Amino acid sequence: MPPVVSEDYKMQKKQDILSSALICFARKGYQQATMDDIVEQSGLSKGAIYNYFKSKDEIYFEAVNENTSSLQHAVQEQLQQLPASIDKVSFLFDTYLSNTHQDQAEMALFQVYYEFRLQSCRDEKIASFLKKRRQDLFINLIRDIITDGQGRGEIRTELDATVLAHTFWGLIDGASICVVTDPDYPYEAALSQMKQMFLAYIS
Repeated sequence: MPPVVSEDYKMQKKQDILSSALICFARKGYQQATMDDIVEQSGLSKGAIYNYFKSKDEIYFEAVNENTSSLQHAVQEQLQQLPASIDKVSFLFDTYLSNTHQDQAEMALFQVYYEFRLQSCRDEKIASFLKKRRQDLFINLIRDIITDGQGRGEIRTELDATVLAHTFWGLIDGASICVVTDPDYPYEAALSQMKQMFLAYIS
């Protein structure tokens, strides 16, 4: 009779695989990293890893979803404490402004994320995953804040809330891509100016 494996053990092994995969993606890039690399990094057998994940893509999807879920929960708690929609938009800008991009491991993971987004241009499965994730977790968040602010009279009602949501994330993505590809990019100054312009425009 095979030994009984607890749920805690399974969760820990899954976390070990995800952590090892992110290290490999950061070190070699998403395209170059292989399942064999992940096996070597984790110290587990290939069979053990395939018990949890069927492909490299599946590992990445899980890692992104898990990371986003924890961050989303923390952000939502902060947003609930802010009564004004303008303050909520300002807080979200500040959340990204607080990221100094000095940690090399963190920078490597940003690079992997944008590499993965570029890969979606050639992979319908990845594109579908990222599009749904962006809509559900990011576009809808800003759109709902804008819509609420318009109802309260804080934000110009003639503006399209969905377009403003895409504009917001376009600014964040643009600054993030620049700092990932150019260490001399004035990230804080540029994003601060984007914040001022966006808030002035919607008010």
